[in-house]
Amino acid sequence: MSEPAAPSITLVFGSVTPPQADVIEMLVHLGCSKEVSSYEVTLQNWDSKYSPGEADEIAVGLDGTISLGRTPNCPLLLTLRVENVRYQSTPQENYVVISGRCWGERLFRRTVSATYTAMKGEEVVKDLMDSYAGLSHTRAAVELVENTDTTYSELEYEDSPVWDILKYIAESADDGGVIGFDFRVAPDGKFEFFPKNTKTNATVIVENIDDVAEYEKDIARVRNYIKVYGLADKSYPTDKVSWTRSLTPADGAWVASTGVVSLDGAGAPDGGACIKLAAAANYAGVVDINFTAGHEPNMNLYPIIALQLKAQDTYSGTGSILLQDTTGKYASKTISISPDTAWHTLETGCGSAYAPQWEQVDAGFDWTSILKIRISLAFPGVGTGDYWVHSLYVGGRRFSAIEQDAASQAAYGLREYVETDEELWSDDECDRRANSLLDELKDPTEHIHLVSTLLDYGTDPILAGDKVHVHLPNENVDADFRVESAEYRISKDSPTELEIVLELGRQPPKLADFMYGLRCHSPNVERLSRTKIGKRGIPLQTGRMIQGASHFTSNVEIEKTAPVLNLIISGALKLALGHDGTNGILSCYDGNLVLYSDGGLIVPEADGGANLGDTTLSRRFGSLHLKDDIWVAGVNTVATDGRVSLAGINRGTAGYVLEAQGAAADVMWVEPDGRYTPAAHTHDTLIRSSNYVEMDATYPVLNFYDNVPALVGAVGHDGSNMFLVAYDGSLVLYAATGKILPNSDGGQDLGDTSISKRFGALHLKNGITVAGIATVDNNGRLQLAGMTRGTSGYVLEAQGAGADPMYVDPAGRYAPALHPSGHANLYPSGGADSGQVGNTTTYWNVIGTNSMWYKAVGTFACERSLSDKLVDRKIQSRDLAEEILTHETTKSWRHMPYDLKDKTGKNILCTCGKSAAEPCPEHRKEWEDRHIVNTGAQLEAAALLVLELSADVRRLSAENAGLQEEIRQIRQDIKMIAAGKLAEMSAAA
Repeated sequence: MSEPAAPSITLVFGSVTPPQADVIEMLVHLGCSKEVSSYEVTLQNWDSKYSPGEADEIAVGLDGTISLGRTPNCPLLLTLRVENVRYQSTPQENYVVISGRCWGERLFRRTVSATYTAMKGEEVVKDLMDSYAGLSHTRAAVELVENTDTTYSELEYEDSPVWDILKYIAESADDGGVIGFDFRVAPDGKFEFFPKNTKTNATVIVENIDDVAEYEKDIARVRNYIKVYGLADKSYPTDKVSWTRSLTPADGAWVASTGVVSLDGAGAPDGGACIKLAAAANYAGVVDINFTAGHEPNMNLYPIIALQLKAQDTYSGTGSILLQDTTGKYASKTISISPDTAWHTLETGCGSAYAPQWEQVDAGFDWTSILKIRISLAFPGVGTGDYWVHSLYVGGRRFSAIEQDAASQAAYGLREYVETDEELWSDDECDRRANSLLDELKDPTEHIHLVSTLLDYGTDPILAGDKVHVHLPNENVDADFRVESAEYRISKDSPTELEIVLELGRQPPKLADFMYGLRCHSPNVERLSRTKIGKRGIPLQTGRMIQGASHFTSNVEIEKTAPVLNLIISGALKLALGHDGTNGILSCYDGNLVLYSDGGLIVPEADGGANLGDTTLSRRFGSLHLKDDIWVAGVNTVATDGRVSLAGINRGTAGYVLEAQGAAADVMWVEPDGRYTPAAHTHDTLIRSSNYVEMDATYPVLNFYDNVPALVGAVGHDGSNMFLVAYDGSLVLYAATGKILPNSDGGQDLGDTSISKRFGALHLKNGITVAGIATVDNNGRLQLAGMTRGTSGYVLEAQGAGADPMYVDPAGRYAPALHPSGHANLYPSGGADSGQVGNTTTYWNVIGTNSMWYKAVGTFACERSLSDKLVDRKIQSRDLAEEILTHETTKSWRHMPYDLKDKTGKNILCTCGKSAAEPCPEHRKEWEDRHIVNTGAQLEAAALLVLELSADVRRLSAENAGLQEEIRQIRQDIKMIAAGKLAEMSAAA
């Protein structure tokens, strides 16, 4: 075999293009989806050629490219960013090492705070590139972000990296039922997003041209026993209502313990049947459902018990739920509802996990086998009344499925995998999910590690994410593999060799596992796409919450992510009805779509309000087959025999006539003065009597003329507004029902102030009602309820005959008009010894008066319970007593602070109404605080001081007596000492 061609290298760093001779080592690592591409290049740096400050300095932050191939080919391999530059020097060698990543490093720069609602996967990816990463995703006008079949109902992100969002979309989106997309930044810096294994590289890898090829199988990821759990909403019975649809449902029978039980055929909230219990002259109404053998609920598997109750108001509203197991033991729980003849939903936990929530549970009660459920409602005493039970079921169990592969288990052993996914809303969906996982995981993965210095890819480099064909005869491998990563190396020891290292992987595709739901229509192809994130809706079974008898014998599924009803038979979508976020949809996926109306008419919402098809959007129906005729704009255009009626023929150009010459000849518009001579005919007027109606040629307008002729009225649309105009006489609006209404409540205005389009006078025979308030009554008088509410504390005043009312501050400058108020003298309405002003609970703060009179009807005394207790003194200290005496006997007159402010809030209003910082000097006396001397406080203070002085005198007297005794003793001691000294002196003499 001939020697491979030498490598060809072209490097660009900003404006610097180092020659290939300067390249000492180079490594280019190409990544995809899990990592971005990176590189490291070592260059000779003699004479500081690439050092800082030099003309050829290679600085961090520069953009550049790496092209690499075998001579003479040198294809572009990487568009890069210089992220690190380091210099290595020894006395003999100088190098510069440049490293960084491809333009994929932009995917790590930004974080995303956004919410994507009802968007396809490719739309989210494009927005990330356009709004955050700044990477182009078109090449020669070709979009590089390929379409997905996945619509994400809601993706909400707060400061999330762009890279993380891209990985999630790539790992969860599907195309044609196969999950998984790859993304990468191509050699030219363009961002590519494509389904896995769809980018094929023409290079074929054969073992005999390679240096090293390691082929391995790995069972580490093998899983051959798959258990999948879905939403915890599985119930028994599955439709949640069948237990209350019959007195003898399939799982048991209803029996009245107290009262009479019957089936109310249309009493349920959905219009179907429910259980009715009638109790008479008793303390409670009690009804049981007894389960037949083999049908006993297991409440450890179904840990929720739910039901709906409705009771007449003769009941107290309290009651209980009682459970009996198959061994005769009981558990009970109190319930309560409003006895208001309205349906109330009750739901509570049950089973061993929720046993503490039940008031009474017999020891050893078996939650796994329930023989009876008893419902009891009590009367306040002895009573009579009815109550109803609907939608009794046990639930809260997760939907689930198990799938396994015996061959894989025999080959690799039992290897289990368990997954819980809240998006799975049936056992069938769990089963499809389990099958999908089993198909993907039951077999080993295959991996090839390949190192080659011979491989020649020409002008088409092998990129991460490419699919290449590998033929290894010795290992019996002849299949397509996905390139997980690719490395291109030039080593210091072998600068003339290009070494390529490929990591290749092969695993089964991950098939889409959910039943598809209708989400979108493209103009040319209608397709089903799956929804990610969020629960899809509430599955409704036969008769569930449907008014009247149910006609459904298949499953009805409500989409949660879009208002769509999916009708499913045997797991297959048959019909969808709803709105996909853009259009209302009614789609039939099996058989014909039949529209039927019992009245025989299928009509739009309003006359001319809807089209059948759309030419602009190329959404046109095929052939139109009608048994009867066609009417357009009220004109019978095509008769029942299929012939165009004369009234349906188009009007010709002004002055042209309709001609047809010869038997069965087609009609045509011709000019009468042209080459075709019109047949003899006369022009009759289209005017009926002397008044007529004319259709405007420019606008959709009808003009009404009288016999003058003069335009007397018009109705139509002038391109801006719809109008109805009378040019002569009055404009009369008439309705047979007597009411002329807007399209919706508050939906239209009469006139417009902002554009000065206002009506003149308003003449009404009856009153005016605004926002539900009768503002003006039938006699034209303004109602008090229609008056504007004034500022708090203000009153409505009008002074003088015919004066307009206004809101004024009663303490302000506008004095209220004189009126008899009776305020001058206030007497109790019951005469003497009646009435009160406040009481001991709600009392007035201050009463100001010149004098106060009261009628003493007896002596004041304490409450009996306080008669033996001492009354606390108000003044209990000498300091307080001195303060009271000083203040009450020497205080001077002071100005009272006045709280009433003017409108500015800065000044006060004097009693004369003048606004100023201080009262007027001539009115100052009116502002002064006239205190009276509190003689009671003075007497109490004086008494306290006298007592204090008396106590001081007694204390001082006692202290004086003690001092006198001490002085006497001291004197006696002095005498004794003096006598002793004299004796000593005498003895000494």
